[in-house]
Parts: sequence; structure tokens; C-alpha cells
Amino acid sequence: MSNPHRPRWLAAGLLGLLGLLICSPAPAQDNANREREALRRAQSALQQAQQQRDGLQAEKATLERAQADQAALAKQQQAQLGAAQSELKRLRALEAEHTALQAQLSTERQALTALRDSAAADQVRATTQLADANRQIQQLRAERDERAGANRALVGKLEAAIVALAEARERNRQLHAIGQDAVDRLRGLSPAERALQGDRILGLTAVRIDNEAEDLLQRLDAQRQPAAAP
Repeated sequence: MSNPHRPRWLAAGLLGLLGLLICSPAPAQDNANREREALRRAQSALQQAQQQRDGLQAEKATLERAQADQAALAKQQQAQLGAAQSELKRLRALEAEHTALQAQLSTERQALTALRDSAAADQVRATTQLADANRQIQQLRAERDERAGANRALVGKLEAAIVALAEARERNRQLHAIGQDAVDRLRGLSPAERALQGDRILGLTAVRIDNEAEDLLQRLDAQRQPAAAP
């Protein structure tokens, strides 16, 4: 890069050279020619120096603008970098949250699967228990109907037995009454009938009749039913 202070030193050197040329002893014509040549060279050098200075100033301005642009760009890039870092941080936080949600979702899915399996097993057990309960109910109903039929049959038999017992008791009572009346009639013979018993043949007959009457009475008493039902 060119030194920005170079034109100032160059201009000072040219002016000094011009002064030496003017002050040096020479003929008037030569002095005039050399002065004009020196002046021309000095003007040319000064013009070049001014042009170089202008170029350097333009270059400096361009450099300053470039530096300002670079500073602005750097500042913009720094801001963009900060924004990018913030966005990266936010994205990483979102990724961590997404990972946590995925893990939670996986856990909940496993729990839901286990719950579904348990519910299915409970449903199978409930269905089996319901089927067993229905079979037991059917069996109990059948046993109830069978017992009810047996009870009805027993009730019918009991009622028939009660009726038969009552009829038998009535027949026994009537038979006993008839037998008792016959025995009483045999035992209650009139005196004439008793006199006739003095005959040997009739006497034996009377004894036999008394024995038969007593035997008949015992048999009637033995066949007589009790007053109360067992």
C-alpha cells in the first residue's frame, strides 16, 4: 500500500531543487532556460504528486468505505451468528423436548398395550365365569324343577296316603265297632240261652263261641289303628 505522506515530502524536495537551480550561478539565458525546465519539471512533479495524492485519498476513502462495509458486514454477520446460535439453541431444546415426548409416547403406548392385554384377559375370564355361572344356573334350575316335581309327587303321595289312612281308620273303626258289637252280643246271651248252654253239646259250643269271641276281640284290637297320625 502507498504511503499517504509521500506527496508532501516529494513536493518539498521539488521546491528545494527549484530553489537550488534558481540560486546557482549561470548565464542569464541558461538560467532562464534551466528555470523554465526546472519549473516545468517541478510543475510536472507537483501535478503527479497531486494526482498521486488524489489517488491515495480516493484509495483511502475506498479503503475506509470498505472497512466500514466490512465492519457493518461483520456486525451484521455477528448479529446473524447470534440469531443463528439462538435458533440453534431453540432447535436443540425443541429436539430434546421432542425426544422426551417420543419417550413418553412410547411409555404410554406400552402401558396402553399392557392395559389392552389385561382387559382382553379379564374379558376372557369374565366370559368363562359367565358361562360357568350360566351352566350352574341351568343345573340349579334343573335340580329345582326335579325337586319340585319330586315334591309334588311326594305331596300327591302324602295326600293319597292321608286319604287312604283316613279311609283305613274309618274302615277299622267300623270293623272294630261291628266286631265289638258281635262280641257284646255273644257275651250278652239271655238266661234261656244260658240254660241251653248247660247241655253238654250246647255248653261246649258256648265255650267255643266265647273263645272265638275273645280271639276275635283281640284280633280286632290288634288291627285297630291309633287315633293320631304318625
